[in-house]
Amino acid sequence: ALGGVEVYVPPTTAEDKTGLVQAGRQVLNGEQALRYVRTRYSLPDGDFGRIDRQQNFIRSLMNKLLGGGTLNNPFTLTPVLNAIVGSLTVDDSLDTGEMRSLALSLRGLGRDDVTFVTAPFGAFDSTSSGASIVRLDEAQSQDLWTAVAEDDIDSYLSVYGEGAGRLPAPKDIG
Repeated sequence: ALGGVEVYVPPTTAEDKTGLVQAGRQVLNGEQALRYVRTRYSLPDGDFGRIDRQQNFIRSLMNKLLGGGTLNNPFTLTPVLNAIVGSLTVDDSLDTGEMRSLALSLRGLGRDDVTFVTAPFGAFDSTSSGASIVRLDEAQSQDLWTAVAEDDIDSYLSVYGEGAGRLPAPKDIG
């Protein structure tokens, strides 16, 4: 519906499992995008690298939607919304009309108005069966949820630092 989404693939993470063997800027179709956002085992930092990729893809998708006039053009917005609704399992009340209202409310949103962060983690651990897990930092997480609810992420970042789960620059994401 969008004609692809552009992402940057660094030379260190171009690999065969995703089919993204070329480093540099690439326009991904739906199938390639799924492989890109699902990859983790071949990334140097595993799940954390996958989180960066997922956020990077969402940022690129958002930039395309906000910058390409999609939200202002019903002929481009409707196919995009239909594709989104057809790809999600959501509450019955969230239909294409509801998504359209939500999308139209984002028209004034700028690329710099969105900050990507991840939930703060405390420690690495394992389950009784030996699976690796990451424990949530409960105290810092509560501060994050409060900042999100109050639309004051800058206060959270001022306490926990600019690098507190913030999305790296596109050129630094695998």
